[in-house]
Amino acid sequence: MAKIIIVRGQNRGMTYFVGARKVTIGRDATRTIPIMDGKASRLHAEILCSNDGFQLRDLGALNRTYLNGQEVKESLLDFGDVVTIGETDLLFQSDGYQPAPGELETRAGAQDAEGVATKPEVVLERGQAPVVGGLTIEMPRPDLAPLLRATRPSSVREAGAVKHERRLKVLWQMARTAVVKRDRKALLQEAVALLLPELAPDLAVVFLLEGEPAQPCPLVTHRSGALEPDESARVSSTVLERVRAEGLPLLIEDASRELSAQSSVSLQKIRSVLCVPLKTSEQAYGLFYADLRSELRTFSVEDLSFLATVCAHLSVNLENLELYRQSRLAYERLQQAQTQLIRAEKMSVMGQLSGSIAHELNSPLQAILMASEMLADDFAPGMQPPKPEAARKSLEMVLHAAARCRNLVKNLLHYARSKETSEVGPISLREPIDQAIGMMQYILGKRGVTLQAHYPAKLPLVAANAPEMEQVFVNLIKNSCDALDSSGRVDVTLATENSHVVVDVVDSGSGIPPEVLPRIFEELFTTKPEGQGTGLGLPLVKRIVERCGGSVEVRSVMGEGTTVELRLPIVREESAAA
Repeated sequence: MAKIIIVRGQNRGMTYFVGARKVTIGRDATRTIPIMDGKASRLHAEILCSNDGFQLRDLGALNRTYLNGQEVKESLLDFGDVVTIGETDLLFQSDGYQPAPGELETRAGAQDAEGVATKPEVVLERGQAPVVGGLTIEMPRPDLAPLLRATRPSSVREAGAVKHERRLKVLWQMARTAVVKRDRKALLQEAVALLLPELAPDLAVVFLLEGEPAQPCPLVTHRSGALEPDESARVSSTVLERVRAEGLPLLIEDASRELSAQSSVSLQKIRSVLCVPLKTSEQAYGLFYADLRSELRTFSVEDLSFLATVCAHLSVNLENLELYRQSRLAYERLQQAQTQLIRAEKMSVMGQLSGSIAHELNSPLQAILMASEMLADDFAPGMQPPKPEAARKSLEMVLHAAARCRNLVKNLLHYARSKETSEVGPISLREPIDQAIGMMQYILGKRGVTLQAHYPAKLPLVAANAPEMEQVFVNLIKNSCDALDSSGRVDVTLATENSHVVVDVVDSGSGIPPEVLPRIFEELFTTKPEGQGTGLGLPLVKRIVERCGGSVEVRSVMGEGTTVELRLPIVREESAAA
């Protein structure tokens, strides 16, 4: 059986079986092996089956056909050859020992068409006498140096050098396979398929250590015609246990002599055994077992050394697959943690947003409550009807506070949808300051705090948004009020300095500690008791003022009070009544 595997290119990993019919290769979907490569011709090359083997032929393509890096017109293909067409590499595999489809089993037992369990492929013979004798060698490093030394050019090409070159090609192909395979079963199946032409075992089994405690379980099995189809292949567990315990590759050349106490040897006429651990310096992964049941030949030390080198490479590949699996699990856990973190962050933002909304709506709602209570008291039974002017002022306060609530919600929706800034235009600061004082009057009176505003004779206009500036002064007055006792005082003073209007909000409170002062503009930072502050008032003030091109500065002296200074650029001067 022969096959072509694409090991580099757009369809990497695709496998095409090659038989007696002509195989065409090219950048055309109708070809036997279509390759989506811009450097390939529509009909680039072909493979023909002849008495000598499979022959590769270039069909005059512009970019040529290469075999193992050398340009060719026509050449016989050998096991492990790599055909390069453009940016695509195609691996050729063909040998008398190549397993037919289905010959490699991936489990110890199987089921028939009705689902009835059949005999297991491999049975471990346990409780037998210990294995004595045999030959062990040190587990080699996963490098190619020994085989490379054996393939140095010489004047006479000996058969041994040819074998070494062929085995070096097997190792090279295994390295290429490891890049493609992301599943350990597929990796081990390919490894067994590559080893069969070199070792030609009657039974080859790859055991992986699984369970707690770890026990060898057959994962990949190859059976030759020397075994009866319906007969389970028996493997001595003591052979596996010795190799597992010592961690050394084992060769038993004459099993009838060295394993005479093992019933499986005599029952199945085992002639020679190879067993090599699959392990790295960090972990043991399993064992590679192979035996011969023919009297014609036995395994050699060279076979043991070759299999040990292969298993050293396989062990590294298994370790890489395990690391890949662990990294993928870690990545999945990281994704889950990230999802949970995002969910928690969303909940946190919702909490912050709720606090911000409550913070901004609290003042106008209190104004509405105060005006409503005043109207309710004025219209209570037995009370004199209120004067129209007083009732009108209370209703105006309610309407203004309700409009402020509406604007806050509107601005919040605009922020959530487009995050666009509010419109800025020339305004006088008198109106937003008066509105803020009116809204805070109820709280100020309830706490016994005195508040006065001081306007200059001429108040220039500044570039700002009136509702936002009202929000700024509500926040500043409320913060000052929270820092005062019943005898406290708040002064709002406006002045003109060069090209700016300067607003000072001064309170006679206890002041801000020096270690706290640098953090007052941090979002969510507050020194107020839980439930009384959100840490959003001053950051919002700073953001609004800076968006208008202004600045905010806070000065505080412990025991004397705090001054918040706003500087806003003048648009044009306009007189305003004091």
